[in-house]
Amino acid sequence: MARQLVASPVMLCSVAFLLIVVAFAIAPGFFAPHDPEAQSLTRRLLPPLANVGDTTYWLGTDSLGRDMLSRVIFGARISVIVALAGVVLSGAVGVVIGVVSGYYGGLIDDFFGWLVNVQLSFPFLLLAVAVAAVLGPGLRNIIIVLAVTTWVSYSRVMRGQVLTIRDSEYVQAARVIGASDRRLLAKHVLPNTYIPLIVIVTFEVARLIIAEASLSFLGLGTAGLASWGTLMADGRAHLATSWWIATMPGIAIMITVLAINLIGDWLRDVLDPRFQRR
Repeated sequence: MARQLVASPVMLCSVAFLLIVVAFAIAPGFFAPHDPEAQSLTRRLLPPLANVGDTTYWLGTDSLGRDMLSRVIFGARISVIVALAGVVLSGAVGVVIGVVSGYYGGLIDDFFGWLVNVQLSFPFLLLAVAVAAVLGPGLRNIIIVLAVTTWVSYSRVMRGQVLTIRDSEYVQAARVIGASDRRLLAKHVLPNTYIPLIVIVTFEVARLIIAEASLSFLGLGTAGLASWGTLMADGRAHLATSWWIATMPGIAIMITVLAINLIGDWLRDVLDPRFQRR
């Protein structure tokens, strides 16, 4: 994996950019040149690369004179926290449901299959908006909303993997010599499902970043916290005159999601022999 990573300039750039975003999320105050909430009406709506005295506003300022570069850096923290927490919570629920459904089958599989079909019958964004409207805005609520609306992806993938693995000869042999269901799942089934799980987790992180930005843009996300979605929402009233307010966080979302998707494709190619390029 290390050799293939070094041999791919695109992957090196993707990993490097993602590490920068993670660093911004961990310690935004170390990288931000200004206080993201410091207002200055005399410096409002400055364009990118504007110089005022000895200060350069690399990404310009918003309608309250706040530095956009600092706000984008601090916005990474909320977007990354929401995406990772949502993936952990939804992944835990989806994996458990998928494994139980695929391994035991019968009425359990029928029930969870019906539940999956019901949720899939609703458009993702519409369901997320409905749940967010009920729970209200806030960091905890937006994580719950994303977990509730995205566990299905893990469940379907894990169910399909377990259905294939549970009938394998090595699983049947272990069952014949007296292995319990707990041992079969822990030692023979789950270890052989990690490759598709890693790939889907990677893509889901990118998906949840976009979902959080969409809900925040609609006013149903992290109220009072500077995420990339709320920054874009703040700039929509100034698109005609001050395009950078909404464009800069939008570019941050685009490049971050692109980097994650490229890494996901690369992991799929490296970890799964069926997808290796020849």
